[in-house]
Amino acid sequence: MLAAVALSRGSRSSGKALSPRERQVMQGRASGLAYKQIALILKISPHTVKHHVSRSLRKLDVECSLQAVSLFLKQPGTPSIKKA
Repeated sequence: MLAAVALSRGSRSSGKALSPRERQVMQGRASGLAYKQIALILKISPHTVKHHVSRSLRKLDVECSLQAVSLFLKQPGTPSIKKA
């Protein structure tokens, strides 16, 4: 339940919720897409994808993408990302 609070209301440490773009990037990671694939779909650079992942990790107070994706997948109503 704490995971749902972290995603919907913000992080346990920073008090900030994921932005809509950070949520889209996390959905891409949850779908197994690489940074370059996510970048292509969202029409942003791979560097920007990496930046969004880094910010998401800080906001969720986790150390790796796998932990962040695990929290993200437990959240109902996650945005979908379409493969190109």
